[in-house]
Amino acid sequence: MQDSKPVKTPCNGNFLNKINSNLLDDTIKATSFQQAIGSINYLAYHTRPDVMFTIHRLSKHSIKPNQCHWNALKHLLCYPNGAKEKCLVYTQQSIKETSTGWADSDYTNNKEDRKSVSSYVILAFSNPICWLSEKKSVVAQSTTEAKYIAMNVCSKQLCWLIFVLNDLGDTSPQTVLVNDNSGAVTISKQASMNANTKRIESSFKKYINIVDRFSKSVRCLPCHKEDTAMDTALLFWNNIISTCGVPNIIISDRDPKFTSEFWTDLYDMLGTKLAFYTTYHPQTDGLAERMIQTMEDTLKRFCEYCMEYKDHEGYSHDWVTLLPEVQLAYNTSQHSTTGKSPSLVEKGWNPLLPVDHFKKSLPTIHPTAKDFDDMWKKACDTAAKCIAEAKEYNKQRWDKSHIDPDFKEGDQVDLHYHEIDRKNAVEVKLTDEFSRKHPVFPVSLVKPYFQTEGDKFPYRKKSPTPPRIVEVEDSPGPVKKIINTRKIRLNGKDQRPYLVRFKIQTADKDKLLAENATPDGNIHLRRFRASRRTEQSHK
Repeated sequence: MQDSKPVKTPCNGNFLNKINSNLLDDTIKATSFQQAIGSINYLAYHTRPDVMFTIHRLSKHSIKPNQCHWNALKHLLCYPNGAKEKCLVYTQQSIKETSTGWADSDYTNNKEDRKSVSSYVILAFSNPICWLSEKKSVVAQSTTEAKYIAMNVCSKQLCWLIFVLNDLGDTSPQTVLVNDNSGAVTISKQASMNANTKRIESSFKKYINIVDRFSKSVRCLPCHKEDTAMDTALLFWNNIISTCGVPNIIISDRDPKFTSEFWTDLYDMLGTKLAFYTTYHPQTDGLAERMIQTMEDTLKRFCEYCMEYKDHEGYSHDWVTLLPEVQLAYNTSQHSTTGKSPSLVEKGWNPLLPVDHFKKSLPTIHPTAKDFDDMWKKACDTAAKCIAEAKEYNKQRWDKSHIDPDFKEGDQVDLHYHEIDRKNAVEVKLTDEFSRKHPVFPVSLVKPYFQTEGDKFPYRKKSPTPPRIVEVEDSPGPVKKIINTRKIRLNGKDQRPYLVRFKIQTADKDKLLAENATPDGNIHLRRFRASRRTEQSHK
């Protein structure tokens, strides 16, 4: 490849689509391909970072390369002949701009998922110090949107660089952000165009579902997966308390956001009682859990139709934009429990919908307003249809497998011993040995107990009770020593519990503890293993 025709780029424009093909070719030797990849990889790590992306992609196919991979490798080998003069230059120059950021994006680079690749390079005093190229997690709707996202990512690094330069004594750094898209540059400069940027990269991946137990009305609040307890409390304050007031009680699961000290202290100050349902008994908050299932099924069906909601510019609205329409459609539809709509129970009246006032006979109407009204009507109709389908689906699914338990007070029941020491919010009290356990447990974990006729069958062998291994720390006091250990098979798994004796207990109170449940386990386990080795050496 020394005398080959030089090329200007490490890979061609259709590089990813070609190498991702699944064509099998036995004529390509994997050994030769791997040797070439290893040599270029050494070059990329030391002197040529510009080929890092291409070599990273090709190395994934080093086991079974085909002709497409071999052609891409030969193209990469031709690149050094055309890029001999390219290098990273670090000089001392007196320039006006302290730092400069160059941001760009390849719109819909991946033909499979239509996601764009954003990249940037930051120069400090004309010297490159930071660069990045990554595929975004969202699908950009236009080139302007893709470029704007790249500028946003680059601006975060530039802000960090300004702080660093200030710490180093440069109190007046001049920063320039360069991009080749005039639309993205205009949006970034004019604050009055912020309304147009609502459609640009929504990072919301989750939403909080809040249901009023009296009216059955729902509030769906988009949020981030990384939100802390303070972020969640602020979201709840701005959207719920500001419109509905302070609730008397909040029922939720045991998410760390809701069990944190900040959250509990805040609502203790407001006088709100916090109630948490157990890990294996979500029926305690069945209304919210049922609502989550309904909204999940609704949004799945709803998003399937989202590509139909396009305005005159061809923009398709995402699920966050259409979430208020889903909420409105649910709150104005009849609830199966009350027989009335949640809005009617909560407010005493149903809000008027856009379809109630829209005049189709208007001779002239702004195209953007008409697109918005069409989108709103289609969204409401589709949301109502999806909600009805989701409710019917959940009802059939529940009725198919649900049987109400017929236990009466005083009946004897069986409980699987696994549930005794499960890391659960609710545990079981059985005998004096478990006197420290909570006596309440979900009814779904028990089954009827049938007493055996021992008098009729005195010689019947009773199945041995499996040893109870405590998997959580539940010791009555400090450990005196570890007496013995043995390997047993329990529930299809090999386990090695330790027989532990406590200082303030007699020998009949010895317990089998798992290794991670032994208090000061590291110290006592070392002593026990050392004594075992000493005994074996004397034999």
